[in-house]
Amino acid sequence: MNKIGKNFYNVINFGFVNLFTGQIFSHFADAIVQFILAVLLLQISANTGKSIALVFFVFLLPQFLISTFAGAICDRVSRKAVLSISCIFRALTVCVLIFFLPQLSAGLIYTFAFILGIGAAFFYPAKMSAVTNVVKRNQFKFANALTSSVGAVALLFGALAANHLINLNIVKALYIVTAMYFIGAVSTSIIKFLIPQNYFTGT
Repeated sequence: MNKIGKNFYNVINFGFVNLFTGQIFSHFADAIVQFILAVLLLQISANTGKSIALVFFVFLLPQFLISTFAGAICDRVSRKAVLSISCIFRALTVCVLIFFLPQLSAGLIYTFAFILGIGAAFFYPAKMSAVTNVVKRNQFKFANALTSSVGAVALLFGALAANHLINLNIVKALYIVTAMYFIGAVSTSIIKFLIPQNYFTGT
């Protein structure tokens, strides 16, 4: 077995698999919903190029604004709770978005993008921190390399998935995104930490 194969075998455990699974569903749902919001904006906006760029900017803005705060939260409370609540928060936000579909405006779309971005802003640092709890210390680098690549892959293939889902039906696409967030919540909620997290409310 080569070195990569050995490293991959060493990081595979119940905790890492559930973290990785939750991450995949969370990242893909984020990618798909961003493209759906862009399409919705295309349908009502005159300045399409600027509007689409703003959707992605507004979604990512919370990560810039609250990344330090989110990282501090992940060191002080249960990382599993942060991961799960982040997914549930985004799932419920998409449910509200479905309710508002008939009267959507550009301002509402930007608002939903920002709110979803807040949920994502807490997920990413919690995910990176949780890696240290689910693999042995000598496997941190390899595990981080695996998890770090998921975001780029999700953005690439999320665009393709969004295209197919939108052609199917936007409402159905949003329900699928909601289900993906809930799957991410369930998967992250059952993570078993190999290395306990020390935080103010327990270990």
